[in-house]
Amino acid sequence: MPSLLNTLARALPLALAPFAVCAAPVADRITDLPALLDYSSIHNPEVARHGMVASQDALASAVGVEIMKAGGNAIDAAVATGFALAVTLPRAGNLAGSGFMMIYDAKSAKSYALDFKDVAPLAAKADMFIKPDGTVDREAIGFTRKGAGVPGTVSGLVMAHERFGKLPIRQVIAPAVRLARAGFIVSEDLAQSLEFAQKGAGRQPGGAGDLLPPRWQDLAGGRPADPARSGAHDGDHRRQGRGWLLQGRDRPKDRR
Repeated sequence: MPSLLNTLARALPLALAPFAVCAAPVADRITDLPALLDYSSIHNPEVARHGMVASQDALASAVGVEIMKAGGNAIDAAVATGFALAVTLPRAGNLAGSGFMMIYDAKSAKSYALDFKDVAPLAAKADMFIKPDGTVDREAIGFTRKGAGVPGTVSGLVMAHERFGKLPIRQVIAPAVRLARAGFIVSEDLAQSLEFAQKGAGRQPGGAGDLLPPRWQDLAGGRPADPARSGAHDGDHRRQGRGWLLQGRDRPKDRR
């Protein structure tokens, strides 16, 4: 598997909304940040010696740290965090979504941008969301299958790993698989987002709302999420790689 550098050393920050990873120390010494640290304040920045992972979910961030401690670089950690978010907080890292990735390699002083934004299906038409009266059908855009684009998340994360990663892809994705199989405690954030999504899914017959519990709020902070409802699959999907989700889709664009 190709890798740009054995380690994307010294300073390799990566930003992929809604999370970011940095493989370099944020500060060599606490005294490097006199203007930021104020112990009389109730809010202070985090300081790390060797790297840092920030995302919208603590479990996913911990996965990124786990990968770096195992010898992975910033890209490995970012990809692992992204797949973990697809399990622990789907609205922040869903497999059917899309994104962009900015990478800066301090050793070579080069910047890279990966564009894996979703694209319209081939059968999409310019007027498919226009009602007979000429107005925009926002219900169809937001709450029907016609409003879904061809996703780019899996293709983009895998491409980033192929080009810049260090660890084997199975090792990078393993923590997300573990979370999906074993289950995890539902956060308040996850409960609220799924309850909101359920209301939208329930507008259409046969929507995902039929598969979800009636009240996700009742699970927040309590028993683990049921792995059977997580949408995790093995077998053919794992053997086929990203192709099972992205049949016929072009690779993401790589811009320098």
